[in-house]
Amino acid sequence: MSRPLTIAMTSLIVLLGCAAWGVGIRAEDRAATQDRAMQEDRGAWFRSLKQPVTGMSCCDVSDCRRTEADWRGGQWWAKVQDSWTPIPPDKQLQKLSIDGDAYVCSGPRGTIYCFIPPSMAM
Repeated sequence: MSRPLTIAMTSLIVLLGCAAWGVGIRAEDRAATQDRAMQEDRGAWFRSLKQPVTGMSCCDVSDCRRTEADWRGGQWWAKVQDSWTPIPPDKQLQKLSIDGDAYVCSGPRGTIYCFIPPSMAM
């Protein structure tokens, strides 16, 4: 192979490699941007939760946890700080879960502020 052809092929390979690398970086940036947006949406959703009786905030994402939930004897039960606990009807929100799972917002001693039941249709 002649030297000019070798240089041209090497240059083409380097150029294609750089282009592929750039596309990969843009895809990673796009994924990171989508993750940030999803976290912001999630935080806004948790901040939108209001206690049914008082209308006060259920707190924030830091007080709410995904939980296991079960319908027993005509009411919801959920794991609150690792213990199955009956959910008082006045703590249950009539709001669809952000992702289909059940959530409980509670204080450090297990005081339930809000409960979001799982979305059965999801």
